[in-house]
Amino acid sequence: MTRPLFAHAMRRGAALALVAALGACTLGADRPDLDHALVNRPEIQGDFAEAGDAGRFADAPVPEHWWRLYDDPVLDRLIERALAANTDLQVARAHVRQAQAVLDQAEDARLPQTEISGAAAYGRLSAQELMQSEAMDATYFYGVQGGLSYKLDLFGQVERAIQAAEADTAARRAAYDQVKINIIAATTQAYLQGCALARQIAVEEALHDAHGAMTEAMARLEHAGRTDRTAVERAEVAEARAHATLPVLAARRQAALYRLAALLGETPAALPGEAARCTAPPQPTRLVPVGDGRALLARRPDLRQAEARLNAATARIGVAKAALYPDIHLGVSGGSVGLMQDALASETLKFSLGPLIRWEFPNRGLARARIRDAEARADAAYAAFDGAVLIALRDVETALNAYARALDRHRTLRAAQRHAHTLLADQRRLQQAGRTNAVDLLRARQASLRADMDVARSDEAVLAAQVRLFLTLGGGWS
Repeated sequence: MTRPLFAHAMRRGAALALVAALGACTLGADRPDLDHALVNRPEIQGDFAEAGDAGRFADAPVPEHWWRLYDDPVLDRLIERALAANTDLQVARAHVRQAQAVLDQAEDARLPQTEISGAAAYGRLSAQELMQSEAMDATYFYGVQGGLSYKLDLFGQVERAIQAAEADTAARRAAYDQVKINIIAATTQAYLQGCALARQIAVEEALHDAHGAMTEAMARLEHAGRTDRTAVERAEVAEARAHATLPVLAARRQAALYRLAALLGETPAALPGEAARCTAPPQPTRLVPVGDGRALLARRPDLRQAEARLNAATARIGVAKAALYPDIHLGVSGGSVGLMQDALASETLKFSLGPLIRWEFPNRGLARARIRDAEARADAAYAAFDGAVLIALRDVETALNAYARALDRHRTLRAAQRHAHTLLADQRRLQQAGRTNAVDLLRARQASLRADMDVARSDEAVLAAQVRLFLTLGGGWS
């Protein structure tokens, strides 16, 4: 008996040693190799090319709550409402919960799996099936069984599946953050646009009144024989054109308010009253802070999402490679099956203990094809990550340039506005001194109002460029 027992012990020890040796053979890479990725290039992590003008941009980190630079309590409240009630954010939250549930399922594979079943019936068994010569009587019989199994993750299939699920969850969280900053930017843009258009409507109404006064003045001059009918008609055309602009501005403002209501999770009938009462857009209280490339790469959610997708694709290569090797489970099961009157008697009991090995050895071509598929997906995710970095930098530089040019135009228009206001003041003094007529004063008034309208429109463009810049900088998700 000594030699068989010794041989059995040797075989058992060898098996355990093999299991221990294979336990460290997790296949695939822990993380993708980003040494040559664009995100790690030094020139990408420095200052932005378009941010060199100290008069336009501040060399400071992008604030988390960038909209507070406008120092507008109404805007602050609107953004709080949007973050609490926006339906797109609710969808994104649900996607995060879904990804977390998938991760929980993957992590559950690390634990032993249990199963229990039971049945009872009345009937008759086949005598021939049991190799009996006489028919058997109908009777009650039963069966109960339970089992426990544990997967030996020798080649890291479970571990890589968990890593992939973790990366998928991270990607969903980044997508949620991206939706969040989109909602913040859209809410800010809708509110500021509504305010800017309210200002434009007020200026256009004043300009329409000025054109009406000019029409009346031309009519009086015609009646006095001091001008002809064409001068009156020119004034009437200008008045009609000014009047025709008002419905367009009103429609744009109403569209902005409707857009704002939808962002707040409200119906168009429930327009936010405090936003509708805004008559002039707020302005930032200080220069726009832009940070640098390094901070941008760490802050933008779309880049974190692209990197998480790359991590998930890399982990799935290990999942696919593990399919080349045996799937081994250790299990124990037991139960009782028999006639009801013999329930749980010793002759009804059964049990088993041992490993279960499943290996799709003959079909390795399918497994290798799946590996190639996973590797190709990882290559695509790598390229997409590089592409996302390039797009982020392009968006920021474009937004910086657009904002700078909008500021240049705004400053020029403000200078023209000052000249127009000076001209109007001069015409008033001359008119009071009797050195000019009412028509010249009305023309100066029209020029001043047209300059005001140019500045009001420029205000809208500058504010829109500001919001686009903050959006591309990725602020507001923390």
